[in-house]
Amino acid sequence: MRGWLLAAWTVVGLAAGLVIPNAAAADCVPRRIATLPATRGPDGTFRVPAQMDGMPTLLLLDTGGGASMIGPALVAALKLPVEATGMTVGGLDGSFSARSVTVPELRLGEEIERDRAFLVQPIPEGRPGPNYGGVLAADLLKLRDIELDPTGDRVSLYAQDHCGRPPTSWSGAAYEMPILVTPDLHIRLEVRIGDAIVGAWLDSGAGVSWLSRRAAQTALGLSRETLERDPAARIVGAGGQSIAARAHRFPSIRLDSLALSNWPVLIAADEDEPASMRSADMIIGMDVIGRFRMFVAYDDQALYFMPAEPVR
Repeated sequence: MRGWLLAAWTVVGLAAGLVIPNAAAADCVPRRIATLPATRGPDGTFRVPAQMDGMPTLLLLDTGGGASMIGPALVAALKLPVEATGMTVGGLDGSFSARSVTVPELRLGEEIERDRAFLVQPIPEGRPGPNYGGVLAADLLKLRDIELDPTGDRVSLYAQDHCGRPPTSWSGAAYEMPILVTPDLHIRLEVRIGDAIVGAWLDSGAGVSWLSRRAAQTALGLSRETLERDPAARIVGAGGQSIAARAHRFPSIRLDSLALSNWPVLIAADEDEPASMRSADMIIGMDVIGRFRMFVAYDDQALYFMPAEPVR
């Protein structure tokens, strides 16, 4: 399914919204503090290497998650004491009581975090866990600026003591787009579909982009009959759970000054979609993010991006 979704859509750039990295402005040069090699999961998401209390593991890079997580297998291997939090976390399978652990030391390249709290990732009974040890989410990412480079298969972390410009190693111009980092740490941006503006989250933990059925019907006027004519697909969550969906192609979707032509977006097939899908009108996943080199300036609330080499 992922190969079909990546095929036959194009990027159409417009002149507005472009910035050119200025190497002369020394105070604007981002200071790189770590570079992490990234491996791709079957859904195209990034996994980055880390060490948790000395044990090597891979973490899913998830800009769409508010709380970093650790898998129960790694909790057991590290013999970490587990505590109840009184909170609930939601997913495609519903909500779960959240438990937490404290990791004495987390290493991301040369970066070291001490005594970091992680939620224990809920794994539904009878279902195998994911093929990574945990999730690196926005509660840790927000303390840095991040660069996602799909052409080099790497993720770089930068100190926030700069003016928000993209790395000067980028050649040529980049698109600049304002973002809003919400109180629950989602990266929100506005997407124009036809004449409608839809609020979307930038979510590197999602393999494919999706639109809530509610937004499809109320904001965009797509009828049930129209959606039922679209190809069947499935929306897959980070833990492997999935729901039935339809893949609807839009003639043009605009990200500020950038137009995406013939972009397929998944829409839940069931009108009673899970509660976790009602908190966002739209998710922009790795089927789109992976087509660009991106620099997320959390503190300056800006997104810079430029087309990467074609994904094969």
